[in-house]
Parts: sequence; structure tokens; C-alpha cells
Amino acid sequence: MAYKIDYWEALTYSNAQLKSMIDSRARRANQRLRELEKRDLTGSTAYRYLERHAQNMSGLRHTKEGYIRFRVGAGKNATKTELASALAQIEGFLGAKTSTVKGINRAYRKSYESLLENNSMTSSQLSFNEYTDIMEADNLNSFKKNFYSAFVAMISNKTKSVSGGEIRKIIEGSAGRTLKDIEEDYKNAGGSGWIQVGTA
Repeated sequence: MAYKIDYWEALTYSNAQLKSMIDSRARRANQRLRELEKRDLTGSTAYRYLERHAQNMSGLRHTKEGYIRFRVGAGKNATKTELASALAQIEGFLGAKTSTVKGINRAYRKSYESLLENNSMTSSQLSFNEYTDIMEADNLNSFKKNFYSAFVAMISNKTKSVSGGEIRKIIEGSAGRTLKDIEEDYKNAGGSGWIQVGTA
């Protein structure tokens, strides 16, 4: 991984140097964002972090289409602390494993292939993009701990009408809910033939 400049180190550079670094790194980061969007991998941890925190990050903007981009060309009156913060935000994204297609593949490909093999599934039943979408759910570990049977049932019995994104929403909205509620959410999303696997 390339060397990363943090906020405190950024403060040691001049404003002109910071602006130059921000411009070049923002272009590289925006290229990564476009690549993730093109491959429908916006469920990655790095991309979703930016989505969740965009309103608090001055170095980000939204395109007309609603996509996130880092600002290229810092404001003329930007202070050194604002520039250092913007650079640190870009560096944080560039340093994240899931900011690249290759990094996402490395992070999830092996477990995806194992899931297909162990559950006699095909990629037409659950695409890799759908799998990464599900695996990026905010409270996935808690959900699997409390509702493992529901997790296995949703994955192994996923229908074409239930996308990985919809399963992710069910997982993220599961706090304080019962297994029956989760089953109902899955059916409401278009799932059918709920199969209980083990115990919840």
C-alpha cells in the first residue's frame, strides 16, 4: 500500500503543496469511485462510509446523478486545517482495502466461492455483487450471531425478486426484532418458501 499522509503531517506542508496533493489524489479517488459504480460495487465499506458521512465532509460533493465525488480544486480561501482535513479524508479512502475492485475481490471472493460450493448454489442464484452487498451490512456480525438460521435461509433460498441490497436492508433493520418479524420482512420483499436451517 502506498504511503499515507495523515492530518498532522499534512499540516507541515504549505497551502500550495496541499492544494496540489488534494487535486492529484482527488482525481485518483474519483476514478476509483467511478469504477466501483460501474461494477455495481457501491455496497463496499469504503464507498458506504463516504455516503454516510458526506454531509460532514467538506471535501465531498454530489454529482447531478447523485454519486459522491471528492472536490478537485480547493477553495481559494481554504485554511490550512481545512486543506489538511480534506487531504486526510482522501487518503483515508485511498488507503481502504475496499476502495478498489481488486481489494473487494480479495476480501470476499474466497468466502463467496465457499458459500456457493457448500450450499450447492450457482452464481445465477447469488451473484458476487449481491454477496458483497449483503456482507457489507452494518450489523451483519450481530445479525448472524442472533439470527444465524435466518441468515442462512435468506442466502440459500434467495429468489430473483429479492436482491442482495434488500437482504442487506433487512439485516440492517433487524435490531430489536424477532425471527418472525425478519421472516415477514423477507416475504414482503418478494421471498418465498422460507426454509429454517438450524436454530435462531
